[in-house]
Amino acid sequence: MTSRTSSKPKSSQTYITRNRIWLISLMTLIGFLVYVVGFLLKVRGIKHSMEISSPTYLVTLQNDLSHNIVTFLGGNRISTVIAVVFAILLGLTSFNYLYKSKTIDFYFSIPEKKMSYFRDVCFNSIMIYTIMSVAFYFISILFSAIFGLEFTRNVVVNIVQGFVSNYLLFLAYYGICILAQVVCGNTFISILMAGFFAVIELAIRATVGYMSFTFFSTYSSFANGSIPLMDNYVPVITSPIYNTLDESFGTSCIHNLLIALVTFVLTYFAYKNYKGEFAGKAVVYKGVRYFVKVCTSFLAGIWAAMLILMVVSYDYWNERIPYTILGALLGTVIISSICEIVFALDIHAMFKRIWQAPIVAVACILFCISFYSDWYGYDSYVPDKEDVVDCAIAQHGEADYQYIIREYSGQPTLDSSTAVGYAAEYMHLPYTDDVMTFAKIGMETACQGASETGYSEEYKDSYIYNAEIIYRLKNHHVVHRSISIPAKMDANVLNAIIGSDEYKYTSFTLDNFDNWRKLTGGFNSLSFASCMDIKMTDEQIDEFEEAYRKDLKHFNYTVATENTIYGNVTYEKRMQVEPGDEYEILFSQGFPVYESFENTIAFLQKYEMYDTWEIIPPEYDFINYVEIQKEDETTYDAANGYYQQTEGTAYVYDQETVDAISEAVVPAYGNGYNYHWHNPSLYAGYYIYYHIYDEESNRAFALRKDNIPQVLDNLEYQ
Repeated sequence: MTSRTSSKPKSSQTYITRNRIWLISLMTLIGFLVYVVGFLLKVRGIKHSMEISSPTYLVTLQNDLSHNIVTFLGGNRISTVIAVVFAILLGLTSFNYLYKSKTIDFYFSIPEKKMSYFRDVCFNSIMIYTIMSVAFYFISILFSAIFGLEFTRNVVVNIVQGFVSNYLLFLAYYGICILAQVVCGNTFISILMAGFFAVIELAIRATVGYMSFTFFSTYSSFANGSIPLMDNYVPVITSPIYNTLDESFGTSCIHNLLIALVTFVLTYFAYKNYKGEFAGKAVVYKGVRYFVKVCTSFLAGIWAAMLILMVVSYDYWNERIPYTILGALLGTVIISSICEIVFALDIHAMFKRIWQAPIVAVACILFCISFYSDWYGYDSYVPDKEDVVDCAIAQHGEADYQYIIREYSGQPTLDSSTAVGYAAEYMHLPYTDDVMTFAKIGMETACQGASETGYSEEYKDSYIYNAEIIYRLKNHHVVHRSISIPAKMDANVLNAIIGSDEYKYTSFTLDNFDNWRKLTGGFNSLSFASCMDIKMTDEQIDEFEEAYRKDLKHFNYTVATENTIYGNVTYEKRMQVEPGDEYEILFSQGFPVYESFENTIAFLQKYEMYDTWEIIPPEYDFINYVEIQKEDETTYDAANGYYQQTEGTAYVYDQETVDAISEAVVPAYGNGYNYHWHNPSLYAGYYIYYHIYDEESNRAFALRKDNIPQVLDNLEYQ
């Protein structure tokens, strides 16, 4: 046979590529639509939306072009989706010849070529993705350069990181897909198996998380990424896309590389032991069948039990057990039967090995009971002193956003966080005896509030603060607990914690004040009551900070509870993009002002911002009449500090009654203010409105429970 008539080996790259022309064409079309058509349309839209004559044209153009190329080519972006799609297409078509007896006999007829072909197919898939990815990245970069993008260090870093991250993501998902192929003997089943491998760990974690959220009174939703039972920050092992989206660049790359290596090794050995008689079967390896069946039936039993418990009443613990048993049995039997049908590809196999279902059901029941009864000690966990480095405490909902200045590629960038997230990053409280007492009572109260009998007699009528405590352990674990702090708790313990410098200056975000002020591209603005948006210099803002710090020196739980709160000083950083445009608020942070904050009040008076319109009631000569709304005390919610319905309204005109009311009223601002341990439940269910001559707006005031004028009892409420 001459070289002219000889053919290349069947395992050669030419042969494999020729058989995949349709797949390469499909991938090329997808890439063309995304990286060429979509990219060009987006860039043209950016160019046409701008006025060339604008003085900010070049700067805005560069920012938009940079954002655009990062959107297409950066990590966790459009290219990430394309990498996953290409991995699935290549992975689920790599070894589909295994599912037909004729083709498998042909490819396995020469034993020494079997593993050689395996390596060639994997190499071919990786090379197809590599060539296409490089080509489309190059085209997008070329288009951006033509339209005038300057490739700064930040842009280049994002592109390179995006390429590397997506490449390893592709390898991980490709490994999962080919592993699914070589443990199955059917195309459709292999697709299901790939999905199973990709989501099973997330499904297990979601189940544990849901059970924890449902049955643990102190479960914290802020402990992202942790296994709730142990609070150990264990990375997700088998989900590449979760790693890519949830972790840092370096960590996600390492995890996805490990997933790729493990799946390739498992695929190699599974392929090596694949036999011709496996063709046409659903799942060819017994161990895989058992693993799939146990996992799916166990999860089905748990969710079936939970679903039944959601539908029916389970006010008492002993009522849950029968419903749990019923749900676990139904879920495991149904899914076990379905698994057997799929494995055998025969509906008559539905009751095959049915005896395994009750065993799994028992495991489901025990698992549910372990959460009902808290066998793990989750709701009573207060670590010992020798195990803790330090801790952090924050109220839930305390100031919706706390602002942080972070460094991204050498540039200060504004970012926002919840109060809990802010405390977790910045607060480092010593783990003292007072903190342990605080945590223990908070845990017990949270459990009492979620119990069948409610709060104990000691705290039954007490206002309850919802808070978060975060332990940083010496073993590098971070533990979150959501706790409930009763207002009647020992004030000495609360004062020791809330009055500490570390808690105060972090809780009021003063440790980030200098970073805010130095944020470029804007100007300072302060507001208080009706004095809105007063422009301030950096020196004046420093003066405000100094005054507020002096007042915080004496701040503690007693001050927050017993002092009247006058209002909120709002510090904003504003920016005007173009002359004539409305000001854009970069961030806004509030600072409550109590009656004892003499230095802050003096600062506001100095700059004519201390508007007493909402602080001091008007004189009688200016009043038309006073409207008094009385709330129904029988519907008062002590835990949340509010009344639910109005009992009636009265109107006062005579000076004697008005003067008696005016001597007792306090600013209404604190009536709904529950941040920084202020206690709105100390306010009485009265709302006082002063109607002034020649004014459309009314001045609203409130009353505290310890100072209610007797004249209010003599009024007629309608």
